[in-house]
Amino acid sequence: MNNWQAEARRLVRERLAAEPGRVAALWAEVEAEAWQEVRAVVKAAMVEALLEEVGRVDKETRRQGDKETGRQGDEEGVYVYGVVDCTELADLPASGVGENYPVTLHAYRDLAAVVSAAPLDQFGEEALKANLADMAWLEARVRAHQAVLDAVLPQAALVPMKFATIYFSPDGVEELLATRYDEFITQLAHLRGRREWGLKLYCDEARLVDCIAEVSPEVQRLRAEVESKPQGAAYLLARKLQETSAQEVERISLEVADDTHTRLAELSVAARLNPLQGPEITGRAERMLLNGAYLVDDAALDAFRATLAECAAQHGERGFQLELSGPWPAYNFVTLREDAAGATDG
Repeated sequence: MNNWQAEARRLVRERLAAEPGRVAALWAEVEAEAWQEVRAVVKAAMVEALLEEVGRVDKETRRQGDKETGRQGDEEGVYVYGVVDCTELADLPASGVGENYPVTLHAYRDLAAVVSAAPLDQFGEEALKANLADMAWLEARVRAHQAVLDAVLPQAALVPMKFATIYFSPDGVEELLATRYDEFITQLAHLRGRREWGLKLYCDEARLVDCIAEVSPEVQRLRAEVESKPQGAAYLLARKLQETSAQEVERISLEVADDTHTRLAELSVAARLNPLQGPEITGRAERMLLNGAYLVDDAALDAFRATLAECAAQHGERGFQLELSGPWPAYNFVTLREDAAGATDG
């Protein structure tokens, strides 16, 4: 046994010897501390991933900046939020990720990049790496990035860019639009008149267990058999009933998730299943069963919502909860290549 394990056991024995009735409370404390550790690990992993991604993006933008200017950049770079299928928009935010830097359009032929100036003392390579570790700074800038996209999305078809897509000068943005013009045209045509919607399906498993007999003939049969047997003879049957109930909860949960996704995907231009998120991310006790993204024609949105309401009515009493969000920029349905001509996006 490792020293830390022995020490942990010693501390638990001492706590329980002093307060033998505190087993449940002590477990609750340990569980709460464990979740704090999990959240800390997840947070660290997210920051590490962002640092890796932004470092890769910044390497490309810095390469572009060197080619354009012959130096490591000026005091301000150009932050790119996305590309739209027009050269004028009626309503643009007064500022983006940098305060007091208005959002504008950089037009090229019949396209435009949605941009704003970005101070390099915050968004340059080293400064950005440090700022990404500051969760308050990061959250504020991610929200600002999303707010710009939210303002643009109702006005035009939009290819969104990743957070922290930065060029050192307008010339870099011009080259981005010129070299990838055909690619943007294809993507924008695919997105025009369509929006991305997100759906998360959760299950309150305790509630589902309570009503599992209503939807499982096998559980109904076992319950009746347990109730008809003497207490001793019913023990093994009770264990089997418990195992069968757990299996039925899993089976029904997967069936509901599959049915919901299939019905919504049939009403969508495209659909995608994203990784499920645990409670350390969602902040919810209920188990996530589905994390779907759906690209829906605006004309089909009413039918999409109606089907979602039918799913909620059909499964809601058994503990299933559906959470629709959107519309979102179509991150899940944009596929842009990566190359050395400019920042990585997608």
